[in-house]
Amino acid sequence: ISIIVSNVNDPPQFASSETKCTVADPCTLAENSAEGVELSGGDLGGTASDVDGDALTWSVASPGSHFSIDASTGVLSAGVIMADFEAIRAYTLSVFVADGSSEKENCQSQWCEDLVPSPACCDTRQIHITIGNTNDAPQWPAAAAALKFEVAENSAEGSLVGSGFFAPDQDAANTL
Repeated sequence: ISIIVSNVNDPPQFASSETKCTVADPCTLAENSAEGVELSGGDLGGTASDVDGDALTWSVASPGSHFSIDASTGVLSAGVIMADFEAIRAYTLSVFVADGSSEKENCQSQWCEDLVPSPACCDTRQIHITIGNTNDAPQWPAAAAALKFEVAENSAEGSLVGSGFFAPDQDAANTL
């Protein structure tokens, strides 16, 4: 009697206890961070594994323009569109980790059809990111460049020169 045990691909898995980028302890990024700046707490590389030893590939679902993830290391970073605290203060994203296997029959509950470059056996989890506020400089209105004020020589101190104009500050708590 011969018994042959065939190995089947097991899907990658995130650790059962989420330890990074959680609701209670989100990853953080300062607003207006340049593309490629790593998120504080954003190294997800050690949070998933594959029992078969397959190499893992990481990806993030939209809003992928605000954030990116290194496909081979799982490190989250700022994307091409800068995050703006005054517009959106927190994000929840889906992160995928895939093993590149095309054995769909063994991954029924963990098959990611929309992964690029091709569908694969995967696991997914929600991550949470908060945006840190930084002081935004007030914005001079475009019309301010054309303003020209004159004052007569020997005018008294405190004399009104021109009319007032408004320069907005994006930071809600600041007034000019």
